Amino acid sequence: MYEIKDQVGWITLNRPEAMNAVNQEMGREIIDACRQAEEDRTVRAAVFIGAGERAFSVGGDVKERARGAHASFLENRQAKLQPGINTPTQAIAAISKPTIALIRGYAIGTGLLLCLACDIRIAAEDAKLGLTEVRLGIIPGSGGTQRLARIVGLAKALEICLCAELVDAREAHRIGLVHRLVSVEELRRVGDEMANSFLKGAPSALRFTKESIYKGFEIPLEEGLSLEANLAALAATTEDGQEGPRAFVEKRALAKIGALAIPLDIQWRPLELASTLSSLPPVAVILEASCCEKLAQAKELQRLDRIKSNVLDDSSYADGFNGRLPGPEKYVNPSCLKEALKEPGTR
Repeated sequence: MYEIKDQVGWITLNRPEAMNAVNQEMGREIIDACRQAEEDRTVRAAVFIGAGERAFSVGGDVKERARGAHASFLENRQAKLQPGINTPTQAIAAISKPTIALIRGYAIGTGLLLCLACDIRIAAEDAKLGLTEVRLGIIPGSGGTQRLARIVGLAKALEICLCAELVDAREAHRIGLVHRLVSVEELRRVGDEMANSFLKGAPSALRFTKESIYKGFEIPLEEGLSLEANLAALAATTEDGQEGPRAFVEKRALAKIGALAIPLDIQWRPLELASTLSSLPPVAVILEASCCEKLAQAKELQRLDRIKSNVLDDSSYADGFNGRLPGPEKYVNPSCLKEALKEPGTR
């Protein structure tokens, strides 16, 4: 179930009679809800919660799997490895906006995997978390062995996965598996307050910050610092980056824009600009007239007037969802963009 409240998308796992076990239908619903939360520019954060009082989710629907109604393991493997968004955990992890999991009761197997794919995890005191797949003869797939080790460390990840014992909320908080521990009565309120705290930040700044942390964590420090410097420079060129200082000086709230503005007096070499744009996450990129003249050389573009372009990267969430972004903007293929912006005589 998906609903929007005050610029926050709330995604509810809604099978309380089955303790929110994830069957194939729910899996498709989660992917669709994530798609909506990402594509809707009025939505600034996403919160995941389980219906009922007993569980966030007890995992995959084992009864469905036992009936043979579930996809085969080879089909699941192919879905996880092929390009695009094919599983619920992929869909959650691909959301460029801040995401929160509110955990009450059991979060086991796939249930915990969904939480691990979120940026923030808040647990109620009655929460019990675990990856018990080895007792079913399988392993914690969909990022379980990988994300868990990155969150709690190698030693604890091995203990949790190999022993397949449940971790209570207090221990989960102690080892860093969840960020906050609250009472059952406070869970939704605290989650709502944190989601609303994200709304105070600029959309593009939040997106670039997530990208810098996640990508930087996987590469050497020097490369991470370079990535951070590039994203910091890009953040400064956004309309958000220009609006922020003005709002501070004028002592008013920050107007939420979320677009990248390329000014007329840009000093980057055109080819470098093309390379930079093609590596961006799916943000709305406004290209001014100085760039449009070169862009018009590309076969896909017929007009010289000001063009709004969504530049898609092969690894982006938008590309995973068939290269679609909302709105009437013209879509530009990065390879076409790079070719169009080459200096004369370099082709």
